[in-house]
Amino acid sequence: MQDVTLEISGGQVSDDYITNSLCDNPPCATFVNTSGSAPPITGLQLVEGVFEWQTACSHVATDAGCGITSNLYTFAIKAFDDFCPANGIKFANIKVTVVPSPVDNSPDFRCVSVLQNNKSEISWDHLGGAPPSTVYSVFHSDNPNGPFIFLDSIMYPINTYIHNNSNANITSQYYYISSHSSCASESLPSDTLKSIYLNVSPINGDTEADMNWNSIHFPDLITSLDYNILALNSLGSWTNVGTTSNNNFIFPAQTCNSFQSLYVELPDLSGCSSISSINGAILKDTIRPDNPIINNVSVDVNGNSIITWTSSSTDVDVYAIYILDEFGSWITLDSIFGFLNNTYTFNNSNANSIYETFSLRSIDSCGNSSIRSIEHNSI
Repeated sequence: MQDVTLEISGGQVSDDYITNSLCDNPPCATFVNTSGSAPPITGLQLVEGVFEWQTACSHVATDAGCGITSNLYTFAIKAFDDFCPANGIKFANIKVTVVPSPVDNSPDFRCVSVLQNNKSEISWDHLGGAPPSTVYSVFHSDNPNGPFIFLDSIMYPINTYIHNNSNANITSQYYYISSHSSCASESLPSDTLKSIYLNVSPINGDTEADMNWNSIHFPDLITSLDYNILALNSLGSWTNVGTTSNNNFIFPAQTCNSFQSLYVELPDLSGCSSISSINGAILKDTIRPDNPIINNVSVDVNGNSIITWTSSSTDVDVYAIYILDEFGSWITLDSIFGFLNNTYTFNNSNANSIYETFSLRSIDSCGNSSIRSIEHNSI
């Protein structure tokens, strides 16, 4: 009875025969016995080895030396026994040819945004296992039926593209992307996404804006979340004023006889967002501001009452300050202009001798007035 032994050799074989990262161009081929042990593999009369190799894109063209690349890999397996005086030996070759996939997988297109200065930005997710050789091709049309024009090629790992002079602030634009790599030929086109064009019309005596917009895709992408509604406030900052799953929203006026700028945002689970064009309308605010809140009334070294307050409404043009007189009537003390001004010193105060009671009212740019605040005393 002879012992039979198996050995393997080849440029892609793992150095320890077990770990698939221990070679010059991983993933590496592994070769073990049925118990997972590395060669030499020996058995009485009969021996078995398990060969495994997960190829990758890097194996489509490997440097074979002298400026030559190859996609053919040969593994030599040697079997020999311990028969005396002359042992038996046999060889077998495993040949593997690694070829690219006929067609790459379509890219995962997620977002299209309208930027300022007549630009658009598109964003996509890399597919799992996308090789570094991946190239994305971007196509555009102003008509859903085409023709679509090639814009540019984007190299991995970049996953965004800015389209200059897109006219997406005038009308919706259409985009799709494809990809190819050294592992695969040109993919089929991705989903076609449509930029969001926002329409805004004043309604109900110009006190509200009727907002309507298109979807980026039909049906909605399963990774899309609800729309956010953003409005430009009187401080020049964009604030989120609502959320909806629909393609329309009624926005109540927040300024008086002024142009109200608006846009919508569609977040995606990937982290990007599709942003609409900016549009708006001249609206008239009929909603009174929230009541201001007096935080404290202190007395300075000169015996003057100092009032500080906060307001949750940003469209405040003036704060009216009142003092309670000795007959129980509220007297207008002064007016403080500007939302950010929230401190007042009463220079004719007598706070060293008596406590003084104050109240405030917020008045917006349309003349809408809040209810008078809760009164607050000096000590």
